[in-house]
Amino acid sequence: MRKEFTTRILNILLRGLSMGSRFVLIFAVAKLLEPAEVGLFGLMLATVSFSVLIVGADYYTYAQRELLASPPEHWSFVIQHQIKAQFILYGILLPAQLLIFVFGLMDWQYAMWFFVLLLTEHIAQEMNRLLVAMHKQILASWVLFVRLGSWVIVVIPLMYIYPRYQSLEVLYVAWLIGSLSAIVLGFIVIKHSLPNWQPVKTDYAWLKKGFKVGGLFFAGYCVL
Repeated sequence: MRKEFTTRILNILLRGLSMGSRFVLIFAVAKLLEPAEVGLFGLMLATVSFSVLIVGADYYTYAQRELLASPPEHWSFVIQHQIKAQFILYGILLPAQLLIFVFGLMDWQYAMWFFVLLLTEHIAQEMNRLLVAMHKQILASWVLFVRLGSWVIVVIPLMYIYPRYQSLEVLYVAWLIGSLSAIVLGFIVIKHSLPNWQPVKTDYAWLKKGFKVGGLFFAGYCVL
């Protein structure tokens, strides 16, 4: 009972720190950077967050449900098919994100940062969801904290102490390091949680059903 209570407290603490770090980041950036840079960073943060929803197309809703309903021996099949589905979605939806720059919503000089951060953020987020579905809540919270909070805790004091680091590029590098670290951590945990990982033959009916289910959820989200 005591161990379960401690686990719950740790889980809440990690998630609270992860969510709270974004608020701290916004206030710190407002103090450390020029107003124009604050606006650009806020735009990047909002645009990446929104685009993460688009490139995923809610396919995880189907894959996560299948993972929850499957024994561990079947997890490899589900995860491999989710990866295949995501590659298809990337091929269709990532190029569409260029419209953000075509219509002048963001300047082309930030295109590289946008796509790199978008991909790493989405992959890290999907790993977090997989861990939750695999009943690895504490580890999922650690991945979330590494992705959202760890780099903020490091970069904000760094920018305060050393004014030469007060720039958008430093923020983007720190953000990228946080996302990549979360991906590495998530990959290690997921790999060790799978009883067997063997390449499986593609089940196109499974993929098709996933696109249909995810598409319905995504369409409902867009309507709302």
